[in-house]
Amino acid sequence: MEAETYRCALTSEESLTVRDAAAAATAFLPDLPNTFSDRLPSRFRDELGRLSAADDEHGFRLFDVLGPGELGELPESPTAERPTLPENDWTAALLFVVAQVLGELVGYEDEKGGALIHDVCPVRGKEHFIENVGASKLGLHTENVHHPLRPDNVVLFCLRGDHDRVAALRVASVRRALAGLSSDVVSVLRQPRFRSTYPTSFGLGEDCRRPRSEAHPVLGGSAELPVIRFNTHNTEGLDAAAEAAREVLDQRLDEVSLRLHLRPGQLAVLNNRLVVHGRTPFQPQYDGRDRWLRRCYAVRALAPSIRAAMPRPRVLPRMPHLLRLTSSAR
Repeated sequence: MEAETYRCALTSEESLTVRDAAAAATAFLPDLPNTFSDRLPSRFRDELGRLSAADDEHGFRLFDVLGPGELGELPESPTAERPTLPENDWTAALLFVVAQVLGELVGYEDEKGGALIHDVCPVRGKEHFIENVGASKLGLHTENVHHPLRPDNVVLFCLRGDHDRVAALRVASVRRALAGLSSDVVSVLRQPRFRSTYPTSFGLGEDCRRPRSEAHPVLGGSAELPVIRFNTHNTEGLDAAAEAAREVLDQRLDEVSLRLHLRPGQLAVLNNRLVVHGRTPFQPQYDGRDRWLRRCYAVRALAPSIRAAMPRPRVLPRMPHLLRLTSSAR
């Protein structure tokens, strides 16, 4: 890992090809033809494809898509949870095309109204929110840990860094973490002795409280190829031994985590089953030049019953409806 073998720098020719593919895709959003990913450079597609492999060494990639200064003129960073770029901007199209290689770009009806592209920017008064509008420390987590259809991949494209250049994307591999855990702790983590509270971005339940998921294990997969479902803020053990094991894992993930200081033009793609991610704190200025990432989610496959229940293309139905569908399929 010290050699940054997770990093892939595109050549000038490859960068131009990516930019051209994204520019052409803007005319088709959000119903992008399935063949658009063929326009990406083969080396780029190959690296994205490897992220779906259960035995991928890192569980994430950092792509130097554009060089410093190659993004062109940008509007002000969003400051009030409203976009400052049009829905068919080329940066959104880029995420659509990348997600097409990974599977399918989706949104969640009960998260941000089903928005497909999220602007990750600080919002005044919400600095300590544990979501994309915050600026304080964001602990290591599986994206949408509570959800039965969690994203397989999270894609982040950096448009601006923070003023002080201290904010970092943190990434921790479940496999590196497990190398330092006892078999007793791992055994507990593999049992359905945990629940995860819904994130604040999914709102409150009918009782005006944040709901919790059904009991679930934190670790899955085989001993050789484990996967993780964990959120340091929202996952808790249902008994003393489970909570103790959770705390041990939390500490271990922190120890093995990497810090990636994204610069404008870089694209981070995370396998949401193999790594957890978070963010170090930073100080926003609310001057239109604050840290700004664009984010999307990709899933590899959707059951026909789920697709039929979508309120509109690419948007997964609300949790109550979805839970009925998934329970009836068991």
